[in-house]
Amino acid sequence: MISKQQEYLLNRHHDQFLAMGLPLNLHSIACEKIISQCFDAGSYFQFQEQEEEDEDEDEEMIEEIEEGTEKTIDNSAQESDSEEKRDIEIDDTVSESEGLKNAVATKYSLGAASDMKNRETVLLIDHMWTTTFPQSRDHLKNIPGLCDRVESILGIEITNTDELRIRVDKLWQVIWGHLCCYLLPVDDYTRWFLMDEVGLSITHSCAPNVRCCPLLVDLGNGETFALSLLWPIKDILEGDIITRDYLPNVHINDPTRKLRLLAFNSHNTDEINLNLNINQNTNENIPDNLKVNIYPTPEPGEWDQTQTNLGHNVKDKTILKVFCDRSDHLNPSLMIPSDRIRLVSTPSEADVLYLIDHIINDESEHKNEIKNENKNNNENENVFDDINEDKEYVKKGKMSSQFCWGGMVVSKEHLKRTMCRAYKNDNISFLPVTYDLSYPNELENFINDYNYRKKMVEKLKNENFKKDLGLNINDNSGIKNTLKNDVEIPGSNKEILKNDNIWIMKRYRGRQSMDYPITDNLSCALRHVESAPRLASKYISAPALFRGRKFDLRYYVIVLSLIPLRIYRHQMFVIRVANHLYTTSDLEQFQKHFTVMNFIDNSSCPIDDYHYDLEQFQKHFTVMNFIDNSSCPIDDSVRAIRGQGGRENPSDSEFIEVFNDEYKTNTVNSSSSDKINHSWNNGSSQGNDSEDIPIDKNNIWQSIVQPAIDGVLKGIFEGVGMVFDQEPPHPSGQKLHPNAGWSLNQPNECPARAMFGIDVILSEDNQPKVLEVQWAPDCAQPVDQNPSFWNEILGGLYLEE
Repeated sequence: MISKQQEYLLNRHHDQFLAMGLPLNLHSIACEKIISQCFDAGSYFQFQEQEEEDEDEDEEMIEEIEEGTEKTIDNSAQESDSEEKRDIEIDDTVSESEGLKNAVATKYSLGAASDMKNRETVLLIDHMWTTTFPQSRDHLKNIPGLCDRVESILGIEITNTDELRIRVDKLWQVIWGHLCCYLLPVDDYTRWFLMDEVGLSITHSCAPNVRCCPLLVDLGNGETFALSLLWPIKDILEGDIITRDYLPNVHINDPTRKLRLLAFNSHNTDEINLNLNINQNTNENIPDNLKVNIYPTPEPGEWDQTQTNLGHNVKDKTILKVFCDRSDHLNPSLMIPSDRIRLVSTPSEADVLYLIDHIINDESEHKNEIKNENKNNNENENVFDDINEDKEYVKKGKMSSQFCWGGMVVSKEHLKRTMCRAYKNDNISFLPVTYDLSYPNELENFINDYNYRKKMVEKLKNENFKKDLGLNINDNSGIKNTLKNDVEIPGSNKEILKNDNIWIMKRYRGRQSMDYPITDNLSCALRHVESAPRLASKYISAPALFRGRKFDLRYYVIVLSLIPLRIYRHQMFVIRVANHLYTTSDLEQFQKHFTVMNFIDNSSCPIDDYHYDLEQFQKHFTVMNFIDNSSCPIDDSVRAIRGQGGRENPSDSEFIEVFNDEYKTNTVNSSSSDKINHSWNNGSSQGNDSEDIPIDKNNIWQSIVQPAIDGVLKGIFEGVGMVFDQEPPHPSGQKLHPNAGWSLNQPNECPARAMFGIDVILSEDNQPKVLEVQWAPDCAQPVDQNPSFWNEILGGLYLEE
């Protein structure tokens, strides 16, 4: 008979047990051990000291990876006694590199102390340390005994003269091959953990004899803790080495697997010829969930230029009625009273549907009203025939706030692909160098790029090499531009000399810069793909600075028409400034390297007060609405990770004045100023040539920098227009109008006009780089500085004021 607590655990973690493949007969045993906290794995195994491999063995291992010889493995998939079986597809042949022993070097391996039968026991393994990327280095420094314990189990040699900082740096570089991860949905930060000595001693194999999975235990009394479950997946004999698959969720035939295993390889990856023979132009060997559907290219659209709004316009309305489905985004308190614009509470009376959500959720107070309106009009009944299914607002005869092509730019991965297709170049001048690590060819290119930059950085340490390039031989930073004026260097090498080898790992659907590690460690970069799909973007490590701190800019751009292109930029832009003085050190420090800082109470941060009690986490990022801002649903765990601080809110006029003063001696290569208008003037003018323009020392911003940014803003939407016809057809089979609003069930029913928030950062030579394009961006800060902001946006979008 099971206890109530055991019954609770069985019900609470049933789905997790099934997902990890734990046989049904072991569920109750696992719960019983969890309740008694019986961490008994050590009694089933014995430590065996690793044998050191000589140089010949190292060379042989590298040759095996390069040759890609195949071997047959014992394919032992788990089977459950119940009807709930876990289907596992494993091919009989895999690359030899999959079966590398000691892929990550530890002091010991683990051997079975006695025979163990498949699916007959489950063991508990404790976690010695749990951390996040921003906290990891600080934990190694400050948690008593942690650094000593980890160094001991990993067999890292230290001397009595090594300072703690040096020891932590050395340990931090190798530890990413040993950490395991899980993701909490609460704050979106990946939790990285080290298992105890037993867990760390389990070596890798593509044909493992045990499975090991983390579990976040909820005892039901408010107590939660993490551990790992281990159980045999085949019969094990006494003395057998215990192995697990370090990438259990990556199929052995997935072409990214061999590349991602390099994160665990103790050898230098630049010595290995990957030799994957990946065809970058096909979907061959790509898992179904990652395949890009190839559609026949439709004929270019012959749209009637007089029908750019699908024959519908609202600019002549005496009173423009606007409905927004999210009152926290747009409501009367965010606007000043107007005779021309009125916010209405029901969609049926609106001229404009300013929609943030795609569908009407079940709780919407407007669902029945829309259903009745639709039936009365006898239109699109199939859209609303079942009140329990996802519904859309009736859009015929109205204007929408979202274009059908919005997804081409508002997702980070889609923005990169759209611009590369449009400009037929993998390196877009106004985007950071970026690789989508979900695709084998881009993952391989990223690793090759990383290794090339690594070699170049190493070469910079050679005095003769630096002399040949005209560099200051006493400068070992590899970051500063110390080139002589008369030295000509290829662009790629010059960029490496200035920017080092630092990357930022962005999540596809990241928000507020959460879980965006910045690192020059390849293992760290590759391991973060395990928690979420990632883009590896070259970090702008030499940015323009505002009073010594990193900043980026949020521009608000409205698009009235894609073809022909009609876009406008609001004169106001938002400046987001990091809290701490910028350096390329301490990449884990959030408030040094990121810039979103509205996380206390929206109070200003004193301009000269750069120093806080916390030494970590607060230097490199800009999104800071995460401490005590009641409007931001961020919990205490994020505040602990990112630290505390204030926020400086300089106005655009103050920023321009300071910027002109700080950069008045610079010159930049800029696009001509007619790329896009500076205010609400027609933004359809052309001009794509670039030239070196001497700077007006009194107004560098308006004469050079802003026009360069305007050229980039326009270039984004020009790119969309170039490849819009290459997009897949609408599910209905209809060819979409380029100015149509988004709709799954009502294609081409209404025109759209939309506002986008575009985040831009400047390099130290004032070249703009686009970080992100957002649809329906947060407007709290511009509204605070300009109460008529929403009036101007809506007037510009729909009344063409």
